[in-house]
Amino acid sequence: RGESQARISDYNPLVASGWIAEFRRWVVEHDERLGPVDQIVAERRLVDRSRPKVLWHFARDVQLLAELAGRFNRLGSHGIDADDPAYGALSVQLTGPSRVPVRWLVAPADSNATLHVALIGQRGRVMARFDEHDSPVSCQLVVDGNATPLPVDAEDPAAAAIAKLAETRESDPPDSNFLAALEAMELTDTIEISLRRGRMIDVHHQQLTEQLAFKGTMSAIGCGTLLVLPPLLLVIGWLAGELGIPIARYWAHALAIALTLFVALQALPKLLLAKKEE
Repeated sequence: RGESQARISDYNPLVASGWIAEFRRWVVEHDERLGPVDQIVAERRLVDRSRPKVLWHFARDVQLLAELAGRFNRLGSHGIDADDPAYGALSVQLTGPSRVPVRWLVAPADSNATLHVALIGQRGRVMARFDEHDSPVSCQLVVDGNATPLPVDAEDPAAAAIAKLAETRESDPPDSNFLAALEAMELTDTIEISLRRGRMIDVHHQQLTEQLAFKGTMSAIGCGTLLVLPPLLLVIGWLAGELGIPIARYWAHALAIALTLFVALQALPKLLLAKKEE
């Protein structure tokens, strides 16, 4: 994608519909009927609550929750043992810079997998339900026990996603939701880490770049160099001394030269990337 500037889209029916933008306004604009949103609760009802199915649905649902509450940087999961194959009691806490706490949990279902999302405000709550195809089917505002139905866009999310992709022109900026999908997978992987450690985990969404890849590679090589090179030069110097070759006194100089060349390589990406940017 970086070479061709082509657009890569991840299809998630929960966020493909344009109705999600209307749903998010309840969180952003603080409607007077609802008041400021204090928390968001998502309940995924599943018939099959095995580990693969639960994690698969979480990876989808967390993209919708990120659309509502913003990017997440902390995750905590509890309710089961990390080695338990059944994830039927999983509960995940999510927080981010928006300071709106989000809770995602698994519950049993009678027939089909459905998702229920509640925006809990200071004066009431907005509740939306998604069917087994992850399409919105109902939404209502509940204040003082009185439920008011809210309009829901019945647009097919698959058709909306394809239409949006087809309307992209070469002159448009190469925006993509693919990184959001990768962040959702990163949060999914963090669930087991949190279960194993029994605490909240900070999630650092680092986008892989050429600079980071180079730094990681050179760090590994540098550790290997410091681990292997000094003992190797000492052994070579000792063997040379046994054979009567007087080079043992120069092993420190050889080490200094090798490390100097290694440090000089750190400036290589700056020179190459600067030329590429020009």
